[in-house]
Amino acid sequence: MAHYNIRILKAILFIGMAFFMQFPVQGQTYQSAAGLRLSYGGLLSAKYALNDHNYLEGLVSLRWNGVVVTALFEWQKSFPSNKLQWYGGAGFHGGVHSRENVFQPDSNADNEVQIGLGMDLIGGIEYVFDGIPIVISADYKPAFYFTGERWFVPEEFGLTARYIIAR
Repeated sequence: MAHYNIRILKAILFIGMAFFMQFPVQGQTYQSAAGLRLSYGGLLSAKYALNDHNYLEGLVSLRWNGVVVTALFEWQKSFPSNKLQWYGGAGFHGGVHSRENVFQPDSNADNEVQIGLGMDLIGGIEYVFDGIPIVISADYKPAFYFTGERWFVPEEFGLTARYIIAR
């Protein structure tokens, strides 16, 4: 059954990417920005443009009584308006926390140090304001863990507000 669900997810991802590929690529709207991320465990976000449509994003999250650091490579394209853009990407995360990524941890699990390593996907939309150096985004970032009992953590939806440091 899990293979069936993965095939459906791949088909939806492919169709979605094919739909958005029809929009033209516009020039980048900023070089770097940093700010706060509101999500389950979210805390900080920084984004840096490599070129007109490729970005690196770094996230710091507080999760499971510890900290998780995520690095993402993102492809970004404009909707017909250059100020509203969609993006998708992938990356890796690593963290140290005091419980495993399980639904119901053992009562003594909070005393053990756990290492969380895995891969992330991300997809969302972003809006750059005119006249003020602020960019906001809304996204979905599922995580796949190489360690722990739960290999898929689907609950991270995020809202981010960043201050544009350089245009």
